[in-house]
Formats: sequence, structure tokens, C-alpha cells
Amino acid sequence: VSVTVGFVGAAIAATLGLAAGLVAGYVGGRSDRLITGVIDLVLSVPYLVLVIVVASVLGRSLLNVVLLFGVTASPIFARTARAETLRIRESGYVLAARAAGAGTPRILARHVVPNLVGPLLTLATFEISAMIFYEAGLSFLGLSVPPNVPTWGNMLQAGRKSLFTGMPWLSVFPGFAIALSGLAMNLTGDFLRDVLDPRVRRRAR
Repeated sequence: VSVTVGFVGAAIAATLGLAAGLVAGYVGGRSDRLITGVIDLVLSVPYLVLVIVVASVLGRSLLNVVLLFGVTASPIFARTARAETLRIRESGYVLAARAAGAGTPRILARHVVPNLVGPLLTLATFEISAMIFYEAGLSFLGLSVPPNVPTWGNMLQAGRKSLFTGMPWLSVFPGFAIALSGLAMNLTGDFLRDVLDPRVRRRAR
């Protein structure tokens, strides 16, 4: 369940962030100012505080947790997508496509979005790791899924009383699983960044 929350939450955040970033970066104008203002407002609030407050209001369910992480993490993806879209919009191949008569939907589908996949995919791996940790923290605080759902955070919360009473494995193994999954996703993100970023590949040569 913890891993599912991470993957599905990151997918929702990436989808919302991609849409917002494309509009802000390519359309510009009032849309850019509005979206950028919302992004700055959300990111100005400490993420853990924001998650705890919203989770307290929504209540405990798997759907609420997934939507919570998906929506609150989307500004990070939107900022990255906007920055990359601004760069790609002024590239030579986009200007050539525009001069050849290609419309905005075609330019976005053929030239902009494919070049956003790499950066957003790399960012998603790090966000999956963060969401697994945050979900475990919310479960430990009693703000995530119901206690009968076997998440690693619920296992930690249930086993903490047995930590010093002869059964430490009830908390040690879920904690180890959280740490191992976070490490695995971070290493995956580093690998994807090295593979998908041509500037890193050139420096490696």
C-alpha cells in the first residue's frame, strides 16, 4: 500500500504539473502569472505542515491519501515543466515548426511534451521516495489510511510498543523496508538523470 501511494500519487502530481506547466510556459501572459502565483503560494507553506493539515480535514482513507499527495506535490512538477517549456519554446526546432505552419497542439505533442518526459520522470522517482516516507509518517501519526490497512507506517505505529519488550522486529522490518525502498527510488532517479540528460552524458565522456 505504501508503494502504491507513492507511485499513484506521483503519477497524479506529474499529470497535473505537466498540464499546468505547459499552459504557464507556452501560453504565458495572465495564465503564466496566475499559475506561477498559485505555485509560489503552495510552495511557501512547509510541505509536512500542509500535508498534516489537509489529511486531518479529509479523513483516513487510501483514496484521500493518494489524492492528497498527488495534488500537493503537483506544484513541484509544474515549476519544472514550466521552466523546461520556456526553454524548449525558444529552441530552433520549435521555431522552425512554427514557421512551417504547425499549430500549437501539434508543437506541444510532437516537440514539447516528449522533451519533458525525461526531467519529469526523473523528478517522479524522487517524489515517489518522498511520498513513501510521508505516508509512513502520516500513518504513524494516525492520519493516513485506516489502522486495519497494512501499510509500513501502520506497522511501525502498531509495533512501537513492542520495540523494547522482546519483539523489536515488529518495527525494525517495516522501518528497514521504508529505508530500502527510498534508497532504491533515489538511486533509480540518479540513474535516469544520468541516462536521460545529454549534458551529463557529454560531461561523462
